[in-house]
Amino acid sequence: MCLTSAVALGQGQTLPSATPTAPGAPAGPVVQTGPSAEAGPAWRRALVAGNFEAALAATDAPATQAYIRGAGAERRGGYAEAEQQYRASMDPDPAGDAALALADLLNGTGRRDQAVAIWHAVLKVGQLQRTGPSLGRAARAAHRLGQVRLANAYFQTAANLSPDDPQAHTAWGDLFLDKDNAAEARASYETALKADAAWVPALVGMARVLADSNPTASEAAARQAIAIDAGQPDAWLLLASAAIDASKRDEGRTILA
Repeated sequence: MCLTSAVALGQGQTLPSATPTAPGAPAGPVVQTGPSAEAGPAWRRALVAGNFEAALAATDAPATQAYIRGAGAERRGGYAEAEQQYRASMDPDPAGDAALALADLLNGTGRRDQAVAIWHAVLKVGQLQRTGPSLGRAARAAHRLGQVRLANAYFQTAANLSPDDPQAHTAWGDLFLDKDNAAEARASYETALKADAAWVPALVGMARVLADSNPTASEAAARQAIAIDAGQPDAWLLLASAAIDASKRDEGRTILA
């Protein structure tokens, strides 16, 4: 059965549902025994798990190593170093994952004009290449540019081309969640977790989408993310917020300390 909900765009505008889910789906993350082939190479799975050293050891490609170093630097708050590494990674692939990471960093540090230029470039490459990964990146760029209909269409095509890619399904879930469509967001995160039960961004997304409707399952998802990536900041923030909302203020302060 397909969900019949839609993404709200504004008065009189909706996007059709595209993510299937089964009736009676579980309230928490869906667990499977191992990642699909489309979860990506070993370095990417290590990176998503927050294991930067293992990610570096799993590849000898200089551009990929620069991307990993950039992600590690950004996690530590070394934004200047992260920017330098992301730019180095973009030399052979100016519209790859490093480009999106750099654009997010630029946007987060007050340089949106530069970020917008990168998002437009990523969008154009996706439109030209039309592969699963390139369209997934184009969809993420369109989302950041506020082009919700285009983002949804590209996510749907990317998911059709790469149905077991947890990165695409997680980002699609983020789009639905951003538009307050919890049912579709949850279905997308569940699809991502079926492809790779250890995909931390999907676990964090699941924790976010369940925070109001099922706090217990939300906490379980956040703790599962932390069990994989002990330094995952969004998961820790969710736990702290939940503790404060439950009047466990001391616990919340301890988590945030």
